[in-house]
Amino acid sequence: MEAANNNNNYDKLESIREYFTTKSEKHSNKIQNAIVDSWSEKRRELEAANNTENFGTQIAEAIYNGAETYVMKEIYGVDMDNLGGNEEFKLELEDAISKVLGFDKATLVDMYEHETEIDMPDISRVYGAAGQNVTRKIRGMGEKKLSKISDLDEIKGYLGHMASTINYDFDLEKVLDIRQARDKFVPLMEEYSNHIRAQDQSDLERKLKMVA
Repeated sequence: MEAANNNNNYDKLESIREYFTTKSEKHSNKIQNAIVDSWSEKRRELEAANNTENFGTQIAEAIYNGAETYVMKEIYGVDMDNLGGNEEFKLELEDAISKVLGFDKATLVDMYEHETEIDMPDISRVYGAAGQNVTRKIRGMGEKKLSKISDLDEIKGYLGHMASTINYDFDLEKVLDIRQARDKFVPLMEEYSNHIRAQDQSDLERKLKMVA
């Protein structure tokens, strides 16, 4: 089942697989945490100062700033403080970040500006949407990286490796060109990743039983 691969080295494709699994999950969780942390810190600050003026607007701006900072630094690897006076690039970056999040600062301000109390359930829609949108962004990065691989044998080799690992019935002979190989990558990768997760969970449960 497994196609030949010169070095049997799947590091490149394994790193691409991570965009669809661990990386997208990590960034999804962390952007949600960044939003919740920003909301919590700002609310405590306002309550400690007994500051109720423009409460909703201040909370909205804090939430967006926290989310923006996370995307900028952790996804794009950019420190806004070091951009100097390049205002055009800053504007383009801010626009790109709002597209990743699925909302901009003005949208959040409109949503919360008249609120005088904002609890966790009140921001769940925001951090939930951000998590989903960031997941799509990271997976999209993986798809772009996959589209740059033009070696049919390389992808077929990894497809065969995944299929044989999970005993998946997969006919590599039907994969005739690079487009078909890329199309097969994501669905097979998800089956493979689910198998790895289940195996890891089973191993953990077995270890826990051994030390119980």
